[in-house]
Amino acid sequence: MKNKKILLFFICSASVLGVFWPTSIGGVIIGYSSLIGSFICLGSIFFVSSLTSRLTYNLLISLAIIFLLFVYTLFSPLTDINYGAIFPYISIVFLLSINLKGIDSQWVTFTFLFVSFFIFLLSFGILFEVNSVIKLIEAYYQQYYPDLFKQTVLWHLKPVSVFSVHSIASFIYFSFSSVYFYLFINENIISKKILYLVLFILFMILLPFLKSTASIALFILMIFIIIYYNFKSNIIVSCIFSAVLVFSLAMYYQKNMDSIDEKVQAASVGLSYLSSNKNGFLGRYTKGSRLDGTYKYLLKKPLLGVGFTSAENIKFGDSFISEYVIRVGIFGYLIILFLLYYFLSRNLADKRLVIPIFMFFLLADLGYPLLVTFKFVILVPLLILIFNRGYYLRNKNA
Repeated sequence: MKNKKILLFFICSASVLGVFWPTSIGGVIIGYSSLIGSFICLGSIFFVSSLTSRLTYNLLISLAIIFLLFVYTLFSPLTDINYGAIFPYISIVFLLSINLKGIDSQWVTFTFLFVSFFIFLLSFGILFEVNSVIKLIEAYYQQYYPDLFKQTVLWHLKPVSVFSVHSIASFIYFSFSSVYFYLFINENIISKKILYLVLFILFMILLPFLKSTASIALFILMIFIIIYYNFKSNIIVSCIFSAVLVFSLAMYYQKNMDSIDEKVQAASVGLSYLSSNKNGFLGRYTKGSRLDGTYKYLLKKPLLGVGFTSAENIKFGDSFISEYVIRVGIFGYLIILFLLYYFLSRNLADKRLVIPIFMFFLLADLGYPLLVTFKFVILVPLLILIFNRGYYLRNKNA
């Protein structure tokens, strides 16, 4: 029991530290900041977890991914080597080897609420152009390249908070919204139920303002989840809730857009993201996309990943093909999926959540591979524990 409390302390501390880990200092992007943060945060959780429970087959199988990276690097026809590419996969090994069973504490809820509050504060600070918030993001949370901050925050006021990229923020806000919806339906105390409902709505409302294909798709998906759940219990509540949500968004646009042209532009923005060949699904999977060189390589050598190697015409990230498949091959990607499913089935107390959460990761793989995204990966243990917390509440109240 004492060891579990120590592990809980490290998970809560590492989650807060990891989410708010700076990726730039004074507006200067630090290239290896996320790698350092990943090793400190995930590495500490993995180390304590290995002390509190026996090392599992997950760890042994996970090491096969690292082995494949080295093998493919050795046989890759590419000449440039980027050794930094190994670190996200070491993080995957850390994460998928953690044992979270038997951990339940009110501190999980407190930590999740704490993280949620500051993400919410920064996100709405961007939306309403709070100068101190924008200056904070500019100084400490720029990532990848300088123009990204200008495009997302300064020009389009996308509430990316500490996550820099609208795709990453979309999946994280959807995750938070899902957690609060799950807590809402399992909690019996009225005051807490109202709190979870409010936070669920707030994180859901943030999604369309990220103005990306992923955020729009996840927003629509969440509406369908609400309707489906309430249809089984109370269809009137479902319709009223959906109408209030849509009305709230319509009022925001009504308040902030004066001309007819602006309203027409706002109404068509979703279609423009879904149909653009510069971003979203078409920007990743159609001919002429930035990933063309990656696909051409895989068509020629479908079974040979490139490991740590790289080339100017081969782009990484943005999909499971241009990250997992290109680096560790199809076989390596299947190993990752197997380990992820086993990790979820072993650690989630509510087994009904295993398939939906696994499908969520598959959906994310179409747009942005989450397991190689530090600020999402560091949240996974906390997300698992907060879902388990909701499950224990339901059993307690049954």
